[in-house]
Amino acid sequence: MTFAEQLLLQLSGDVQHIFSVPGRTVFPFLKNSRQFAINDIICASETGAGFMAEGYAKASNKYGVAITVAGPGFSNVFPSITNAYYDNTKVLFIIGTGETYHSGKNLFQDNSLVQLNSHNLSASLTSYSCMINSLDYANHYANMMFNLKHKSLPVLMNVPLDVQNMPIDYELPTIKSINDNSFNRDAFVQLKSILQQHNVLIVTGNRAVSAKRVINQLVTKYFLLSASTLCAKGTIDELLPNYLGIFGFGMSPRVFELMMSEHQPEYIITIGMDINERNTYQWSQFEQNIIHLDEALHQNSRDYYLVNNGYIGNLELLFNELLHDHELEQSLLGSILLRRSYVNQLKESQIITTCHEDDDLYVDDVLANINKIYADNTNYVTDSGLHRLYCAQILRLAHGSNYYSSVNNGHMGWAIAASIGVKLADKQRNCICITGDGCMLMTGMEIQTAAKYQVKVLFIVINNGAHGAIKNANRQYPQLGLVDHQYDIPSHDWGLFANSLGVPSLKIKTTSQLLAALEMFRYSNEPLLLDVHCDYDSKVNINRYYEMFVQSRKQLAA
Repeated sequence: MTFAEQLLLQLSGDVQHIFSVPGRTVFPFLKNSRQFAINDIICASETGAGFMAEGYAKASNKYGVAITVAGPGFSNVFPSITNAYYDNTKVLFIIGTGETYHSGKNLFQDNSLVQLNSHNLSASLTSYSCMINSLDYANHYANMMFNLKHKSLPVLMNVPLDVQNMPIDYELPTIKSINDNSFNRDAFVQLKSILQQHNVLIVTGNRAVSAKRVINQLVTKYFLLSASTLCAKGTIDELLPNYLGIFGFGMSPRVFELMMSEHQPEYIITIGMDINERNTYQWSQFEQNIIHLDEALHQNSRDYYLVNNGYIGNLELLFNELLHDHELEQSLLGSILLRRSYVNQLKESQIITTCHEDDDLYVDDVLANINKIYADNTNYVTDSGLHRLYCAQILRLAHGSNYYSSVNNGHMGWAIAASIGVKLADKQRNCICITGDGCMLMTGMEIQTAAKYQVKVLFIVINNGAHGAIKNANRQYPQLGLVDHQYDIPSHDWGLFANSLGVPSLKIKTTSQLLAALEMFRYSNEPLLLDVHCDYDSKVNINRYYEMFVQSRKQLAA
């Protein structure tokens, strides 16, 4: 077997799909993938291939694989490398390069150390980046797979064409995941004491998904007040009355009210949360004690000076022990009425609602109606923009649903491609991509991949003729001084665009049309795009609670 075949054999134990754009220097991978039961998904662009691999990694809770040629292929996939870095996502990027014996000779699309040097360019964004050669390929392979399975960061492997075709006399070793069964007793003792004696708010981050089931059992059984960051929507059942909404960027009304009330928590327990600007309200100093729990130290949690204490260990084991501790049970059941009273005293609605005096369709109307039909058993994949803040407030996800978004980097158009990867990794759930007309301008071409492979994704395009987040900021803060052409988008026919790429579409202008289309998708076996024409609501500042809380912290610090 060749090196390419051996690598595919090892990957086949974890992934069933790889994402690529064909080219001479990746042919050995593409032509052999199917013999190892790996489906090669050929995308419209390398950028899309990388984003699909990210979506696949998030939904599978393993890793994704993107394979591209060197030169322009590497350049095009680079946005996904940065995105995976910022979002702590496990993606293997395989870059097929020219033959080793041609490196440094001005070879076409030369990625070698003396030309483009994709290895060094990617080193700061990956947990491992290497240039494979015929002498130490086994060492690089072992290091690459170990990093891929044990660190929440992308990995990059440059593989010259002659190395791909090189026969290998022995089988590459299977690098198994190391099961971290470390139970942190110190964390258990302190959390038990805090939960017994203090008013607490539990906040989940995106890495809390590893303990999603048991965390939900704990907060449900004891009516513990809870919230999640924007990238962790759905880790706690949002239909629970003690779930208050979004903490950090996109802050929900009830989280704001609690944090400003006389019953504000004495402790905030953050679980698998990135400690960054948006989640900490622009590095605000909190009156509460903050206890941070995680399974590892992460690259994008650098501001640990904001944390009073922190523990590393297996989250599922920790919360399972808390759930079944008899002494804690007696204490928390005895105080459950007090926590219920805190929630009952909150006056703010659970979501930001707006009252429209006309019959036009607005973004919040669209999302509320989608949520009525698809609250459970659905993967929501949302793009960057104003519509994502509406998703944070309007969508309420039941325990069986998940939410995926490029939050830390905010790459526009990410969701269009990522939703295809999400659906391929999790075929049992519905998959709904919520994007905007600005995002469609970025990566809209990738819907042809869904059509080509009949991947059943519902693409909902919020067509309001604007880069909504920029327009909203300019309306709320006129001192920015932007003019119309800097945020307005021409009225494009995204339905016609979709049809030209083989994706059926419907133009939506009324609520009844939207509800009919959503119901129709239930019984469809193919992708569908809804070109939803929404009016822009200039009166709403959907992120106002976040901004008010940041201002209150600044005043407190002064």
